[in-house]
Amino acid sequence: MASTKLLLIVLICLIPSAFSFWSGCPNGRLPLNVRSDLCNSERCVVTRGERIIMEITLDFLEAHPTLRPRATMFFLGVGIQVPDVPGHDDVCPHLFSDGVFQGCPTTPARVYDWVIDMTVPATLPAFQNGRMRVEILDGTRVVSCFEAVVQSAFSFWTSCAVGRAPISVTSPQCESGSQRCVLTRGDPLQMDITMDFLESHPALITRVTMLVLGIWINIPNIPEYENVCQFLYSDGVLTGCPTVPGTIYTWKMNVNIPTSVPAVQNGRIRLEAMDGNNIATCFEIIGTLF
Repeated sequence: MASTKLLLIVLICLIPSAFSFWSGCPNGRLPLNVRSDLCNSERCVVTRGERIIMEITLDFLEAHPTLRPRATMFFLGVGIQVPDVPGHDDVCPHLFSDGVFQGCPTTPARVYDWVIDMTVPATLPAFQNGRMRVEILDGTRVVSCFEAVVQSAFSFWTSCAVGRAPISVTSPQCESGSQRCVLTRGDPLQMDITMDFLESHPALITRVTMLVLGIWINIPNIPEYENVCQFLYSDGVLTGCPTVPGTIYTWKMNVNIPTSVPAVQNGRIRLEAMDGNNIATCFEIIGTLF
């Protein structure tokens, strides 16, 4: 539950400027704008295990030497404060202005972007049309606040403990809103993995492992599919490597599942893009393999 603190803030902040599903609070200043593609005209839908990228544009009426977030979930009319998460309990390290890091203290009337890039914790409970409130505080004083209606959903994939998570993963063998993929040995596994990179990678190699009886087992690479660079596209054009930081890529995976892989019910399968010994991208799926 503790790991959901920043997530709840993001959930609230994913809201476009339409008062049909978000509103201000009795105290605190509203942001100027929020950019994200996870909200429709009715609600914001987030999926546990998937990645959220968004920017909150806001200004302040005075200088604030420190700023911290506070998130509250409301169930049956009762507000439950979400515990702070170390590393995500400070707004200042994520404040930019005109693309340049500014941090705190804030400057009155300057326009800031609060940049958040995180993965929705798998521990977040699923709920329909929940009400959430996020506040930004200077000490005990609320300087920004708003509320929203959001929905939390399941996902067939989640991030890894190490390595950058993709932006999204889609597959015809994995239903959206489902918790697993249904795979058949000998058939192709088709996936579109949308992702970006923090640095340039001259080469990327696939690594696939499966959790069997508590032990991660390496799945041998298929030579024609082990080179990720041969399947990296940007805006529909094959671009390959080296990667360019900040560019959005789609890794188009289409690989036959080896018949030597053991059948498994609701097993964990980890897929990584490796630059040498460094993990550039990593995600896991829950799969039933026939």
